[in-house]
Amino acid sequence: EEEAAFARQLEESCVWGASVIVTVNRATQEHLRKRYGELKAQMVCMPIFNEDVKNAQPPLDKPLANGLPVALYAGGVQAWQNIPLMQQAMAAHPDAFVYKMFLPDPDAFAALWGDKPFPPHLVLDCKTPTELVAEYQTAHYGFVLRDDITVNNVACPTKLVEYLQYGILPILLTPNIGDFAARGMEYLPLEDLLAGKLPSEEQRRQMAARNGEVLGLLLQDHLDGRRQLAALAESLAG
Repeated sequence: EEEAAFARQLEESCVWGASVIVTVNRATQEHLRKRYGELKAQMVCMPIFNEDVKNAQPPLDKPLANGLPVALYAGGVQAWQNIPLMQQAMAAHPDAFVYKMFLPDPDAFAALWGDKPFPPHLVLDCKTPTELVAEYQTAHYGFVLRDDITVNNVACPTKLVEYLQYGILPILLTPNIGDFAARGMEYLPLEDLLAGKLPSEEQRRQMAARNGEVLGLLLQDHLDGRRQLAALAESLAG
């Protein structure tokens, strides 16, 4: 509680003392306005992007693996990743996908699985960033199971950007993550997966194509934010 109170005081001091506030999405700006009212600081929205996103076209036509779509996860086993919930979905539908789980410590993922039988098509491995790109090219779905809480509502996960970039349809616990849903992002709700309601491959391709357009809108926000920030820096320097 003491740390939370200190963080709140620090945030308030920064918000009221700043002349420019750079946020990774509009959701953060709305959060700050709700918490503090109208601010004197100028807001700049600049989502997080890697340089290689600029000319990316999401691959849409992806071959099946063993006759099945590929559901991928790339990340750690921290509590906020909701690994047990992910594993619950995998155990409920072991034959629905080829599951590929890429983690820094695959044994930690296996240890959380318990005594349930593993899906017949399961890959547990550790990949370098370059190797992950190759896996993204062949994946149809990707898990991002974040809770519907403020820290996620104002986030801009690079994992979600990468999924959209490579034509991977996100599997979400909540769509309330940054500006993605507000921009029209298509996704597979976890509850639909648990109920066995999957889109057809044609529907998935159409949803992934729409997400490519959403990625373009977010990229434009990033570029506009960079230009705005550069102009502000130039005016302050002058």
